[in-house]
Amino acid sequence: MQRPRCPPPATRAAGLSTGTGSGGAPSSECPAITTPPRPCPETSGGTAPRPGPDTTSCACGGSAGARAPGSASPQGASVPASDTPAPFGTAPVPTGVELLDRTSLSNRYLQVDALRLRVERFDGDTGPEIRREIVHRGHAAALLPYDPERDRVVLLQQFRPGLWDAGLPAWDIEIVAGIVDGSDTPEVTVLRECREECGLEARDLVRLACYLPSPGFSTETVSLFLGRVDSARAGGLFGVPEEGEDIRAFAVDAAEFVRAALAGATRNATALIAAQWLALNHAALREGRWPGAASDPPVFL
Repeated sequence: MQRPRCPPPATRAAGLSTGTGSGGAPSSECPAITTPPRPCPETSGGTAPRPGPDTTSCACGGSAGARAPGSASPQGASVPASDTPAPFGTAPVPTGVELLDRTSLSNRYLQVDALRLRVERFDGDTGPEIRREIVHRGHAAALLPYDPERDRVVLLQQFRPGLWDAGLPAWDIEIVAGIVDGSDTPEVTVLRECREECGLEARDLVRLACYLPSPGFSTETVSLFLGRVDSARAGGLFGVPEEGEDIRAFAVDAAEFVRAALAGATRNATALIAAQWLALNHAALREGRWPGAASDPPVFL
């Protein structure tokens, strides 16, 4: 079967215009705020151990040792009620989960388990038996490569079979991202992926967020970072041929990325989260304030 042709460059197809300037005035649509972020909550577990991929380097804090006492890794025991975050009030949060059965459905590229559970309800009673399927995909890290000298970000475009199978445009706009391998940290992962996917060296990493893209059926976490790059020679075709990667990298003005992403130019959730963070913090970055500097909180958002 002949491979479908790649659509026109993303600078046209997705409504993105390549930046050519070396700076520019801060956008009035991108105000910065200075309240620190709410910590990403730890993942609570069940009453029985849950086998799955190693998670020591992909917790929201970066490593298992960074978790708060009494909290659990994605494969640990349930979190005590006193440790359960309650950011929107003091109402008690259920913590009881009874694992009745776990059956492995697949253990190839993706590990898939079928679970039978009983879960404590908000009224204190135990709910009926429920059946769920859980995907253990591993964990990922992503990077927004930003050039403060030129006020540009470096974006990627590559084929995604999930989009194609859903009948959507299959070459989407993304940022740097990859799977956390073995004992690597998320930081090591994004530095490696930045070299492989766009040929750039990133530095001054700042963790912006940690989240689960699909907690209803997957244990995967994504750690999102901001990194400083030099985009003077950004652009070209990259990827690891042995892995079937064919990636186009290109640089655009930061404000144009925000405008286009929030207008629907990408369906990639990580790119959208990065664009929203940039929208809130663009003015501060243009003032020369890099998150994590001594005079600033770790992140502005």
